[in-house]
Amino acid sequence: MTSPARRGNPKAGEVYVDNPDEGWDAETEGDALVIDYDTKQEMKKTIAQTAAMLNPKHPFNGSYAFQKVFMDGEFVAGGVLEIPVGGKKPSKPARDNTYLFYCIEGAIRVVVHQNTFVIARNGMFMVPRGNQYHLENISNHRCKLFFAQARKVTEKIILHRPKRTSMAPSAREASASQTPEPAARVVMNSTVSSDPGKGPNCS
Repeated sequence: MTSPARRGNPKAGEVYVDNPDEGWDAETEGDALVIDYDTKQEMKKTIAQTAAMLNPKHPFNGSYAFQKVFMDGEFVAGGVLEIPVGGKKPSKPARDNTYLFYCIEGAIRVVVHQNTFVIARNGMFMVPRGNQYHLENISNHRCKLFFAQARKVTEKIILHRPKRTSMAPSAREASASQTPEPAARVVMNSTVSSDPGKGPNCS
């Protein structure tokens, strides 16, 4: 059994339990019916994730582990990132993604562009789009982070011309006056990363 980590600047003998409220969410289900923004219809989506449900995986040749938990279309995604003692997440470009990180446990050295700082438990930081970033666990136990990423989704509306038919001119005019031209939505830059940092992938 591992010893519990100490709070920053604790009094002698003061420790905290890793998860004193464990078990309260044992009956929580992660997936639920919600309204889809685009279709306005109900669809099943992951909207909750308990600690027991998490199962981060290591990418190929990566010392860290991550799990994408939440995703809403091409707009936003979120999940967890774990870096072992002495582990690093190699420098990667954020590209057109903005990342927000919250430190659940551990202490991590963060490099964003030419800035270096340390974030410990309950701290948070941001990686603005267009910047490189690098993470290194400097604590003596696992570092666990929650991340969220968002990107601007550019849309353009293309109006399709109606197909030609063999109708007489008067019939075509009557039909066109009753049926609006369909519009198609084209989403540009439509891939949301499944792993923070590779623009949309971060292995």
